[in-house]
Amino acid sequence: MFVRQPGKTEIGGPDDIRALEDRYAAPDRLAEAHAREMLEIEKARHAAEEIERRRRWLVEMARLAAAVMFKAQAIMDAGVTTHGVTGAVTSGYFRCAEQLELQSMIAGVDMSGLEAVSDLAGDGQAHTAFAAAARARIEIEAAMRQLARNSGSTS
Repeated sequence: MFVRQPGKTEIGGPDDIRALEDRYAAPDRLAEAHAREMLEIEKARHAAEEIERRRRWLVEMARLAAAVMFKAQAIMDAGVTTHGVTGAVTSGYFRCAEQLELQSMIAGVDMSGLEAVSDLAGDGQAHTAFAAAARARIEIEAAMRQLARNSGSTS
């Protein structure tokens, strides 16, 4: 291998050969570094999308729990007459569309930490649905705070 020096051409030494190898390998190293960087960006994007998907899911569950709570409260406030006693809440069956939506949302999903949401989705009494909705909202708010803490630590 020959190396051009100012005003002359000489046979290249070991340092010249290493420098040539480094110049030759540089594009591959740059491409590898770029691929690693793109992979990290993709992982971060995926994690952010997963956090946002979970946040939207919790917000929708909170909306449904509030709707069930208000519908159950209206039934309890109506003071349905049972056996001639005005103001006594009947033990009649209570279901609303929001409970069915909740059932669809949580089907096949890990509900650890959201047991009251599961209870609410299957409850059939106004007074117990109201109580489950109140507990569910507390659980959902706690899950949202935890999600916010986790998303802050991954950023």
